Amino acid sequence: MADFTIRSPLSDLEWENYDNFRWEVLRKPLELSQIPLKDNLEDISFHFMGIDGDDTIVSCGRVHLNNSSEAQIRYMGVDSKFRRMRLGSAMINKLEAEALLLGAKKVILNAREEAIKFYKSLILTCPFPQLKKLSKKYIKHSFINKRIKMDANITVMMTTKKSKLNVSSYFFNDKILGWAGNENSKMRFKSKNDLWTLQSTYSWANKEINKNRDNSKLNTKTLIEKFFKLTGIKKTKVLFSLNHGWKYSSNSKPLRIKSYWNSSLNLGVCADWFVGPRLESGWISAQDLFNKINK
Repeated sequence: MADFTIRSPLSDLEWENYDNFRWEVLRKPLELSQIPLKDNLEDISFHFMGIDGDDTIVSCGRVHLNNSSEAQIRYMGVDSKFRRMRLGSAMINKLEAEALLLGAKKVILNAREEAIKFYKSLILTCPFPQLKKLSKKYIKHSFINKRIKMDANITVMMTTKKSKLNVSSYFFNDKILGWAGNENSKMRFKSKNDLWTLQSTYSWANKEINKNRDNSKLNTKTLIEKFFKLTGIKKTKVLFSLNHGWKYSSNSKPLRIKSYWNSSLNLGVCADWFVGPRLESGWISAQDLFNKINK
């Protein structure tokens, strides 16, 4: 996918541009008058837009709850110049993720005739437990019935004052902190500070992940203190830290297939857990699915 950001409108001007874009992409092609696309659920809905590198709006979508278990996506649209670039799929993923946060167990969407083909060919990429709930009745392959254990991971990104340390990464033999990476060593950017990524062990994260949001400060402190203790680096002031937890981070036991494709249903599944826990696993799975679709 090209370089797009998906987020909610922030300023009054962005909301105005968002409303205008919705009319431009959803109503103008039907030769309808330029009136705001708003209903009585507008203020209690969650709105998202895709913006390009020039902060131009190129997609839109909205999700709201119909009841405690059902969400509905409305006003979904992508600028015609930016279609077939995975932006529509990214928008759907964002809206579905928001629906899950709201507690929805089912998401519905109405589409025009010409858009149905897009929704029929969506590719699923999600943690295995969620995939099993979503698509078990459609997927008949044996992998869907496997007991795949996905481990959790808690990561802390940390900024400290610049040092002369010339180390790219550490791997620890510890029950809590598993790995630390020096982001400055990758030479992707220049920074006047040291930027570190700290990743927990799977075993510790599996115990802590369900309460990580409530205990984020404590878990962050624990990982940072472990970092200074295990590396022997002189403890210095932490200028910035950010905690992020993945309940379904990775699968350490690769499957026999790298992806799944059903041409009769136009249903594809790719995910890193097909291949293993390494960073490149997601790309390998997606590439495999791409090759299957294009056979």
